[in-house]
Amino acid sequence: MRDTDLLAARLKATRLERNLTQEEVGNKIGVHKSTIMRWENGEGTGRIKLPVIEALASILDVTPAYLMGWEDENGTADLVLGEVDHSKRTGAPVDTELKNAERIATEGWHALGSVACRSYPVIGEVAAGFGSEAVEEETGDYEQIPLEWLRGHNPDNFFVLRVKGDSMYPDFQDGDHVLVHRQNSVDSGTVAVMLYDSEIATLKKVRYKKGEDWVELIPRNPEYQTKRIENWDLNECRVLGEVRRLIRAIK
Repeated sequence: MRDTDLLAARLKATRLERNLTQEEVGNKIGVHKSTIMRWENGEGTGRIKLPVIEALASILDVTPAYLMGWEDENGTADLVLGEVDHSKRTGAPVDTELKNAERIATEGWHALGSVACRSYPVIGEVAAGFGSEAVEEETGDYEQIPLEWLRGHNPDNFFVLRVKGDSMYPDFQDGDHVLVHRQNSVDSGTVAVMLYDSEIATLKKVRYKKGEDWVELIPRNPEYQTKRIENWDLNECRVLGEVRRLIRAIK
C-alpha cells in the first residue's frame, strides 16, 4: 500500500476509534468536513502539508509517523533506512550517522529508522571568515533533517549550507553543515548568515542597537576581528537567515 493510501486509511480508522466526526476534525484544523472526507477517500493526501499532518496526529492522539504509515501501533518503524546515532559533541546537535544505507535525495518526508525526516540538498558554502563571494549551488550532498528540528515552521523555509573557514571556531568548524531558517531579520546576539557588499556571504554573530545605523558581524575565533558595517554601507547588507542547527559529521 502506498504511504498516501495508508494515510487515508489510518486517518479514517483512527477518527472512528476516537468517536470523532469529519466535521469535528475539520473544525479543529480549519478545513471543511468535505476536505476530511476527500482525504479519507485517498484524494489529495499526497499534498497535505506537514504542519497539517502534525495537527491531525495531535487531534487523533497518535504520532505523525504512525499516521503516515511509517510506524505501527507499537511505534515500530515499517520503513527502516538506517539507525540513528544521537551522540553529541561539545553539546551541539550532531549529524545522524547512516549505517548500512546511503543518503538518499528525495522530495518530501520519509522515515530514517523511527525518525521522520526530510532530505535537504547542501547548497554551496558560507564563509566563517570575511571576503568570500556567496555561492549557491548544489554540492551533491544531502542532509536528513529530523521533523522535530523543524516543528512549528514551514519546512520549505529551511536550507542547509556548508561552513568554510575557521573564524567561528570552535563553535563552527570548516566542513560543518548548518541548518538555516530563511528570514530577513534576526535579534541582536543571533548567529546568522549575512550578505554584505551585495555579494559576500558570511556566518557570524550579529550585534546591533535599534535606532542606530550600524551592525557588527562578530567572529568566535579571537584571531579574527569584528567587522562593523554602518551608515550607507548598510544598504548593501542583509540577513539571509538564522542558523538553527549545527550538523557535524561523526568521525
